[in-house]
Amino acid sequence: MDEEARGELPFLWMDSLPGADGRDLRVKTIRGEVAIGRSKRATWRQDSLPAAICHHWVGTIFIPNVRLIGSRR
Repeated sequence: MDEEARGELPFLWMDSLPGADGRDLRVKTIRGEVAIGRSKRATWRQDSLPAAICHHWVGTIFIPNVRLIGSRR
């Protein structure tokens, strides 16, 4: 997350996807669909959970006509 905050990595997950994958998800979210995918950025070590299978999922939604608190628009 630090890299995202500094602008070194894309803030939105879908912007980190290659070419058409990211564009397709962007179009789906604008149409009102929920974009869900498996994250490849694990923040845990497998040996810390030897008997577990962990998956990291990420999702994006678009909510039109919403003003965030503190937004200057």
